[in-house]
Amino acid sequence: MALTRAAFASQVSRARLMAREDLPSHDLAILRACLRQIEEVDKEIGALEGEIIKRGKGLKGLRRLLQVHGLNLLSAISLLAEIGDITQFETSKQLVSYAGLATSMRQSNKTTRHGKITKQGRKRLRTTVIQAVLAMVNRTQTPLMEFYQKQKREKGAGKAICATARKRLTIIFVVLKKELDYWYLEDRLYNRKLRVLDAAA
Repeated sequence: MALTRAAFASQVSRARLMAREDLPSHDLAILRACLRQIEEVDKEIGALEGEIIKRGKGLKGLRRLLQVHGLNLLSAISLLAEIGDITQFETSKQLVSYAGLATSMRQSNKTTRHGKITKQGRKRLRTTVIQAVLAMVNRTQTPLMEFYQKQKREKGAGKAICATARKRLTIIFVVLKKELDYWYLEDRLYNRKLRVLDAAA
């Protein structure tokens, strides 16, 4: 399982603390060498992220999309790049299908059963939406998280994440398509995102 940036930073901090402890000299040398490599890679990642923000800061709908909980600059830019022109979608269901988050359906006689998500569509779009859901699980208490928790109790964590990702994508569709402000906007958090965006060279 891939680590989030926050989890990765936590692991690096632990490694730095270990580097100060009384370790055997050969272990200490290896650990310090690994830390130097990690720091260089982290600098490269930071530079790339800065370039992505610089190139994507002018995308139509970005400032409005940043109002949505759980979306930072990088995830919002990634979503806009993957979605493209929102006018190509008439309904939110079309966007959900485009992301491969629609559930498969089986019909027999008068019974319709919904199965797993189809995964037919834009993998990077689907991954970005799901990661945005995972990033806010158990961190912020919002109506969307209340929905997730209810789904988790009824259907389990896996299905709850997919269901919440579909709802998240529906929200994104409405915000972009109808050019509406997000109805659960948190001014403090939103203004912090805008400051980061405006600071990008």
